[in-house]
Amino acid sequence: MGIQGDVLFLRKSDRDMAIGPYAEVLTVAFETFEVGGGVSWLIPVTEHIPLVLSAGAHARGYAGGWEPGIHARIWMGSRSYNFESVYGLSAGLFVEGRWGLGDGQQADILGGVQLDFELFALPFLLLYNAFR
Repeated sequence: MGIQGDVLFLRKSDRDMAIGPYAEVLTVAFETFEVGGGVSWLIPVTEHIPLVLSAGAHARGYAGGWEPGIHARIWMGSRSYNFESVYGLSAGLFVEGRWGLGDGQQADILGGVQLDFELFALPFLLLYNAFR
């Protein structure tokens, strides 16, 4: 479970590639604390479903101390381009590999669903605007 934020540059429509940095904070079963970042590259497979390839480095805190590591991710899903604002909604599936470079010898393959936080906030925003 974690939080990841990214900024993708050079995209002017749904059909454009984009590249940019990301940062993340996450935990694995509340037994680790990991913080990291890297670069993401968005490749538009179709107009509405892009592929995002990411790679970066992280630091992992666990019972044995801290260790550096590297990770790579493949993400695919809905990543809209917003013609009215700089914010674009996203939701998709991912597969990620994480490798520790220290004594802990971390080797994880993760898979999951990544949902934009705004998806959870939309019902409350709708109610707020309805009663305003």
